[in-house]
Amino acid sequence: MNNRIYNLSVLACMLSIMLISMFIPYGSADHIRPRKTDTLYSYISPPQEDHTTILIDPGHGGYDGGSTSWDERINEKDITLQIALKTGACLEEMGYDVLYSRTSDEVSWPQDNAADLQARVDMGVAEDADYFISFHLNATDFYNDGARGFETFVTPGNDTADIAAAIHEKLAALDFSLDRGVNETDYTALHVLALNPVPAMLIELGFITDDQDLSYLCDASFQDKMAEAIAKGIEESVE
Repeated sequence: MNNRIYNLSVLACMLSIMLISMFIPYGSADHIRPRKTDTLYSYISPPQEDHTTILIDPGHGGYDGGSTSWDERINEKDITLQIALKTGACLEEMGYDVLYSRTSDEVSWPQDNAADLQARVDMGVAEDADYFISFHLNATDFYNDGARGFETFVTPGNDTADIAAAIHEKLAALDFSLDRGVNETDYTALHVLALNPVPAMLIELGFITDDQDLSYLCDASFQDKMAEAIAKGIEESVE
């Protein structure tokens, strides 16, 4: 008799458990299950891609107009700013981190040439730039004396000569002026090169004292082509 009662009790208990489980929604116990999002590895971010940082330096600016056209209506500082900003925009589209020493005619440094140049160098150092590229226009003492073309100065001992050579190849393909070559120099008068710990180059885009060069340098659509050529030269040579 006792065994029969015991068996009936066990059976009733099992039926109760089965009935209760039928009314518990599937997965309702998820709150007690360990989730992947609760583990440490879910908070580890994937490694960030390391981008090359380039400081773009439009030569002159503010109090310093640089060289001028024969009628003094065109200033070097304006042309360098236009082409430098367009080059920077191309580089940004390619995925480079781009910094600028100036983005307008306003400058933050004193009206002193040495302080001006050192401030530009200091920006590249402070921002840990990988490369420093300064944009300028060339000039001679006499207008239309036959001097024309683009050239680049680099400091020896780094890969800027290879980058400059790639840029020259792209600019030469535009067939607008003479290729005066890439020159390695530690000439101290070129402050942004000789006194710059960041690998640097100074591009002379053409002669403001030559009417033919100047006509290209002032043309907005051709500036776009120059900017794209410079950016592509950098892209193909910077690892």
